[in-house]
Amino acid sequence: MNAIVYKSRKIISVIVAAVMFIICITYNNILETSAVNTALNYKVFNASNGNYMSTYTLSANAVQDNSRSVIELDTRVVDFTKSGVVKIIMNSGSFSTGFVVDGNTIATAAHCVANKTSDGNAASCGDSINKILIFDANGNIELTITNAYSVHIPSLYFSTYGNTNEYDYALITIPEVDTETRDLSNYAIFNLGIMLDGFKNSGKTISITGFPKEVNDEIVNDCISKHTMYEGTGQVGEKYANSDFIFGYTCDTSGGNSGGPVYTTVAYGGNVYYTVIGIHTTGAGTFNAATRITTDLLHFYKNNPNI
Repeated sequence: MNAIVYKSRKIISVIVAAVMFIICITYNNILETSAVNTALNYKVFNASNGNYMSTYTLSANAVQDNSRSVIELDTRVVDFTKSGVVKIIMNSGSFSTGFVVDGNTIATAAHCVANKTSDGNAASCGDSINKILIFDANGNIELTITNAYSVHIPSLYFSTYGNTNEYDYALITIPEVDTETRDLSNYAIFNLGIMLDGFKNSGKTISITGFPKEVNDEIVNDCISKHTMYEGTGQVGEKYANSDFIFGYTCDTSGGNSGGPVYTTVAYGGNVYYTVIGIHTTGAGTFNAATRITTDLLHFYKNNPNI
């Protein structure tokens, strides 16, 4: 990528982050999340065959499911305008959602790319990526990625059980090559933002975009020929209000939405900004659930020397 363009994107990112901080701080004037990460271990798996590759630790660093859950009427609408949302198709025959973080990194939920019941010390994560699809605004496949390099998953994901898992997040790396089509920077339309405690039970409107298997009891996505992106809106709610790592909301979801971005939309200065505050993981009845973006996740996705 042209160095000037790259620097310009960095400057824009800083400006956007500052704007989003100012907007978020109006909801709660105290950031009740630690500004320093904890030390966490991560396992790396080969994305093509699922084999274990290595383990690393992200040291503390200062940093400035597939279940269906439709809540009341299903109000999701087809929306391909969020080009940074991708469809992940696994060799096992499952599919899910992810979103572009930067030029060679995609975020998703851990259970989308790993077998939850597998031993964390095993030689395989239990699954492997077949391909990743990126679409244009008209719903056409614009880019097919068939050689994802590696999958990074928190080690604690494999040993933590329950319907919700605070370590249900993952990172997929895409090889850097000398062609423009391999640089995903143009698809990185989402910022990552730490949600203030005062926001998560505020009832504010949020959105989720992804590839649900069913909408209004109709199959709209599969692994072969049906590829339709949907956006749903809802409100942040009181469910999981006491958790520092998970939050609930009323956006409609169904299998395939897992790994998708849960985000706020803010118009400022004639522009629209999308800030991801969580990664969708679970359909939980009257509320769905996401892994909350924290300083640990910012460190993992944005300040990780191992990718």
